[in-house]
This record gives sequence, structure tokens and C-alpha cells, in this order.
Amino acid sequence: MFYIDANLFIYSSLDRYILGDQSREIIDLLNNGKMNGITSSLTLDEIIWVVWKEKGKELGIKVGKEIFEISNLDIVGISEKIIFNAIELMEKYDLKPRDAIHLSAAIEHSVFTIISEDKDFDKVKEIERLDFVKALRKFK
Repeated sequence: MFYIDANLFIYSSLDRYILGDQSREIIDLLNNGKMNGITSSLTLDEIIWVVWKEKGKELGIKVGKEIFEISNLDIVGISEKIIFNAIELMEKYDLKPRDAIHLSAAIEHSVFTIISEDKDFDKVKEIERLDFVKALRKFK
């Protein structure tokens, strides 16, 4: 099981180059049942907002809805406990709030590998970060 960071969905929606191709391959792995993942409701906020800013409201909303159609991907809620633990992770690792919330959500659901291009997760001892290339190598 992997925690899927928001940047994977953002790249798959906006990037036509290598990161976009890689992120779409990972989504195909989910859809084909070769991988199971979780992400949080915060991810939806991030994706919709970034796509909305870059490409317009309609596409942002469309992309947000499409996330619910991805097979083998659970979207978990953000509880008060996750936020509290995220604040502790912010202090411990000097993380940005959204990164800490994603990390806390993963840990709360016993997921200790995150697929992300965000190198800030590399300083966190509780999880392993796989960039898109490393994630794809695990399944080839």
C-alpha cells in the first residue's frame, strides 16, 4: 500500500512531459489492480485548486471528480487527530503544513511509503519516499 501525494495527480493533469507520463503510468497501475493506494481529502483540494489556477475552473472540477474514478485508491478523511499529529510533525521535521498533514494521514492509516516528487519527505524517518521512477521500477 502506498500513500499517493497530490503532486502525482497534478503532474498527471498538467504536465505533458516525462513527469506527466510517469504519473499517468502510476495511475494505470492503480486502475489495473497492480498497486493499491490511499490519499487524503486534502489532496482533492490541492489538485482542484492548482488545475483551476493553471487551466480554469471547469477542468479543475473535472479532474477532481476523476480522482474518485481511480480504482484501488482510497480517499481518507482528515481528522482532528491527524491535524494534531501533523503539527507535531511540522515541529519535528520543519515540514510545511500540507506536507505534514499528508504524512500524518499516511501514518494514521499504517502506510509508510509515499509516492511523491517532493524531496521534503526525505528527511522524515517514519516513511520512505519513492519518486515516480522508483515507484515504477517496483512494478516492472
